[in-house]
Amino acid sequence: MDSRDYERSVALMCPTCGGTAFAHDPEIDGPLRCVGCDRELTREELRAENGEIISAALAELTNDALSGMHKDMREALRSAFKDFKHARFE
Repeated sequence: MDSRDYERSVALMCPTCGGTAFAHDPEIDGPLRCVGCDRELTREELRAENGEIISAALAELTNDALSGMHKDMREALRSAFKDFKHARFE
């Protein structure tokens, strides 16, 4: 299983205008400013406002990872028991 298959980016949205572009000063850990509407939010506020989007992305990633692990396990078992004529995997 290659972990790169399970990398995801989640675009967080401004709760006011729906924009996905934010500006911040990298020198300080201050608020993020929406480029579209100039609303300022802390990182915690932005995460809280986008909880549904984050949860949906996490659920999708979980399903993909479980499916990938199931496939990898099936192939490993098939390979391990390929010489046994009475072993059968569906």
